[in-house]
Amino acid sequence: HHNISIEDTTFSEIGGSDIRRAAENTYAMNVYVSTHENSEFLVLRGAAGHFGPTPGTRVFNNSVYLSHPGETQGIVCYSGCGPDILEVRNNAIWVEWKGLYADAPFAETNNLYWRGNGHPLLQFFGEGNAMDESSLIADPLFRDVAGFDLRPAAGSPLIGAGVAVDVAFDRDAAGVVIDEAQGVDIGAYRRP
Repeated sequence: HHNISIEDTTFSEIGGSDIRRAAENTYAMNVYVSTHENSEFLVLRGAAGHFGPTPGTRVFNNSVYLSHPGETQGIVCYSGCGPDILEVRNNAIWVEWKGLYADAPFAETNNLYWRGNGHPLLQFFGEGNAMDESSLIADPLFRDVAGFDLRPAAGSPLIGAGVAVDVAFDRDAAGVVIDEAQGVDIGAYRRP
């Protein structure tokens, strides 16, 4: 939590072996920005994957901007994704290639997805797998996306569009005190 990663090619890829399993990992209040081709925010697997499963992976209040159009990916969950594998809430994900890939239904609400052309590539595969009605496809109105400032500008749809989660932090990614009385915002930064 509270990591800021700029110009890396992968924020995190998790897996395990028969001896050691990656389980119960929470990613929260992180900022990931990259201009590199093939950049990925988070890659994880279900039970059918060689390095899976990675159960209990929770992804809350992260801000992601991957500006290269060549095979950049926000969240990838394959080889048997599911609600026991992945929970995704309150994330701002702007990716110029693929914002999300999941090969089966998982827990997803109150996220914002975007792409510069207004049509993010979101691949919800498997019967009943779809973006939740609480999630948005909208320009997040980051303060200065070209300068990697992913804080919400005034009027941003990120403000107040989140949902309470069971992981609480008293400060956002910039160290600003979080006032829960103002509501829950999407992304790693609080309202201006």
